Amino acid sequence: LEDGGCYVSWFDNQGGGYDVYIQRLDAQGNTMWQPNGIMIADRNYSSVMDFDLDLDPAGNAIVVFRQNMIGGDGVVVSSISLDGKIQWNSIVQNPGSFVASPVITATNMHIVVGWICDEDSKFQQLDWDGMQSWQEPLVITDSNGGSLQVADIHPSLDGGVIASFVQYTTFWGTKLLYAQRIDTQGNTVWPELTQVMLNNSLQIGA
Repeated sequence: LEDGGCYVSWFDNQGGGYDVYIQRLDAQGNTMWQPNGIMIADRNYSSVMDFDLDLDPAGNAIVVFRQNMIGGDGVVVSSISLDGKIQWNSIVQNPGSFVASPVITATNMHIVVGWICDEDSKFQQLDWDGMQSWQEPLVITDSNGGSLQVADIHPSLDGGVIASFVQYTTFWGTKLLYAQRIDTQGNTVWPELTQVMLNNSLQIGA
């Protein structure tokens, strides 16, 4: 944050279910909100997967996470203000598919979120009020018929983003690292996925 402080977010199992919490610290490390932080999401899980946090230009925290819903797991983005108020929640993925490990970034224009959905990766762009910009999420698949799982996302040129992916055809097989640039209209920019890592393999597992 501009004042030297920061946000810290975590899964808290004190009430069961690995709920999503957040706390704001000042530049001296003092907590700014209520003790034990603020609950963003009341969940019901017995284990955890990754989630992600970033800041919008106004200094609000934006957090993306899996949320158990009727019919399965969905993906939700929440905005939390500097004074610890949840400003909005936006469901970017309804239940019905396998979802995992969402990632998020804020550009100078929008919020972009990505998540694993079955064997593919999906992306959606939101404005500062949580309204989704694209009529349908962008879906990026593996042209080789394997799994393409988004791993990270960061701002790029002209308000777009660059995402990295783990690609594999079998769980025990070679796992490669790819990248793609996405513009503000929800289109991929590069003619094909760029293979970042050659003749090597990432670790087995998530």
